[in-house]
Amino acid sequence: MLEEAVEHARRQHTRRRVEEVLGRFRAGRVGTDRPTDAVEGVPAPAEAAREHRIDTLLIRPDGTDLACETWVGGAPDKVAVRRSDVQNLGENDPSPVRADDAPLRAAAVTTADVLIVPPPEGDGADVPAGGLGALLRWAYEPTAVRRRRTASRSKALDVRCVERPSMTLRAAEWLPRC
Repeated sequence: MLEEAVEHARRQHTRRRVEEVLGRFRAGRVGTDRPTDAVEGVPAPAEAAREHRIDTLLIRPDGTDLACETWVGGAPDKVAVRRSDVQNLGENDPSPVRADDAPLRAAAVTTADVLIVPPPEGDGADVPAGGLGALLRWAYEPTAVRRRRTASRSKALDVRCVERPSMTLRAAEWLPRC
């Protein structure tokens, strides 16, 4: 009887946790024209892993993109979709791995949560595209949007730091880090 009660409580807790995370994921997945709190696919989670931005990694075991190839170096944050990108990070001999292995390795090192998302019910719109996604520690602004916005502004413009909104940086200080 106690074992059944514990199992029932565990299933309820897991269901609530999955619902909560997927709710945050849906809310954070707003498109590519403004900063987002969630990313999906293969390239965006790989970039988030490289930059230690993954708060919760979402993996759907039946995802179509999980078997895609990504490249890693010796350190967990040496992750990229292309071999040449990892070499540009200073790795001489990168190794190919599955798309879900690289962010999972980075998540373990950065103490990010990992959530295995159950198979979708219905159309599967609530799960990460391709089976891989992440909730981020701080907002993500796609590089193309960041470049477009900063190119249209003066270099003397003050920019609010996305990681720490209370911190203001001069654009000349901020741009080299992007």
